[in-house]
Amino acid sequence: MIILADLRILVVICLLIGVNSLAVTAPAQLLRACINNDNTVVTLSWNPPEDKCGSFAKYRVYGSENNGAFQLLDEITNLAVSEYPHGLSVINTNWRYYMVTLNTCDGLDSTVSDTIDVDILYPDNIQIDSVSYDLTTQHIIAGWTANIAPDADGYQIYNFSSGDGDSIGYTLETNYTVTTNPKNRFPIVIATLDSCSLSSLLSTPHMPAFLNSNIDTCENEITLNWPLYTGWDAIDSQVIFYSFNNLDYRPLAVVSSGTNSFTFNNFNLGDSINFYVRTFSENKSSSSNIVRIETRELVKPNYVYLDYVTVTNQGQIEIQWQAKPDQDIDHYDIKMSKNGLVFNSISQTNAFTNSYTDVSVSTNQESYFYNIVAVDKCGAAIDSGNISQSILLHLEPNLEHNDYGIWENGVNLYELELQEDGSTWSNIESSASAITPIEELTTGCYRIKATEETNSLSESNVSYSNIVCKQDSLKVFVTESINSTTSNNRFAIYGTGVDHEKSTYQVYNRWGELLVHNRTDQTWLFTYNNKPIQSGVYLYVIDVHGNLGEKRTIKGTVHVLR
Repeated sequence: MIILADLRILVVICLLIGVNSLAVTAPAQLLRACINNDNTVVTLSWNPPEDKCGSFAKYRVYGSENNGAFQLLDEITNLAVSEYPHGLSVINTNWRYYMVTLNTCDGLDSTVSDTIDVDILYPDNIQIDSVSYDLTTQHIIAGWTANIAPDADGYQIYNFSSGDGDSIGYTLETNYTVTTNPKNRFPIVIATLDSCSLSSLLSTPHMPAFLNSNIDTCENEITLNWPLYTGWDAIDSQVIFYSFNNLDYRPLAVVSSGTNSFTFNNFNLGDSINFYVRTFSENKSSSSNIVRIETRELVKPNYVYLDYVTVTNQGQIEIQWQAKPDQDIDHYDIKMSKNGLVFNSISQTNAFTNSYTDVSVSTNQESYFYNIVAVDKCGAAIDSGNISQSILLHLEPNLEHNDYGIWENGVNLYELELQEDGSTWSNIESSASAITPIEELTTGCYRIKATEETNSLSESNVSYSNIVCKQDSLKVFVTESINSTTSNNRFAIYGTGVDHEKSTYQVYNRWGELLVHNRTDQTWLFTYNNKPIQSGVYLYVIDVHGNLGEKRTIKGTVHVLR
């Protein structure tokens, strides 16, 4: 029995210890008293205590204005409430607060919190350590040392381009990705916010160096330039790093604090090179963006081919050519020679023009040689095509022409073409070699057509010679008598080599009266005022011009029989 009594006492003692360990023994923990100057409300915040024994009855909130006596402001019966808005009649930051929590587990005692004032203290000012490009992602990241102020509650980041500070984000960390766009570079400032959202002053604006590059392939030279890092009091040094063909980065050069350009020429065309600049100030550093230079050798064309050299109907020479690949051709140099040995440049065209008309030639007097030279973007002649010669045709004393030169497969066919009285051109003879007609040439205009059949470019080409015309010399025959009752009933002028557009005739009666004035290709039925004239002798005067430039005046009489 003694043993059982002892056990009951031990159980009671343990229960009493358990109750006390679960009792409300700590006061509510006041956190802050933040004033809103817009609505004159002070918000009191706290951490509620634990109440594991269910003894909580209520909170009592007390306040004191201007160091006066504390007065009960309100009672709150909900343990979970953690804020209390205290509306002020006028703005006054000189208020103090504390709270009493009723009751502890004995149901009688209460706990009292600390006293806090309205928070009017701004957080300490801090500065950005650096703003830098991340070498892996190329994101711009700002970093700083944590604010040691006890109520520092986060950091606001601003774009300071406008000079006012436009918010771009908020963080609890000590770094922030300002932008993921490497080209979107702008000055960054930060401010510390406390638990009442009071802000420190903005930091000094910081902005990383931004690297630009330019390559001069002709000079084998890469130029780097960059605006310096801004935000630190001083720059100690700058180091340029580079990577050849995707290998590891290594230092290229150390430059002074004020240097913002660098020239690099230790590379071969075909290399790929990355660069960035790292700026140092005391124990801080910042990397610029990375620029990548893809160099390559200039691409030379596999061929420059002169498609044709041909004489136009206007007596000029037209040439056309092609070059492939042509991506690095700057222009074409057109060269001409009269003997095929000494060539002189007569013109230049840009890389997108593949034809040229030479108007300074005498195509009825001479044959001309042409050559096209492709010039690259560095001014070097990188390739020249075939030399081609125009065709010169003579009719006197015999038909003769030179060979066209030179197509890849030579001339496959020569054709002699004739045009009579302004009609279309017709082929009158063909040959695989130069044409020498056996028959006498008739009146008309002639030209030579040379054809290249399909070449290695899967194309065919045509070249024409100059046009030469054969005309008869001036010969004129005139009707001497007519009879209205026969087929010889009109006045007409016959002959060869007559330029009828320039030639006219007049007929007069014996009194000198003009009866008719016509072109020589127009006949006259011996009428005057729409009536037949009488039989008799009439005088004619003919002003005749020849196709070869001759000019004559012929006078005579014609007998009219009725």
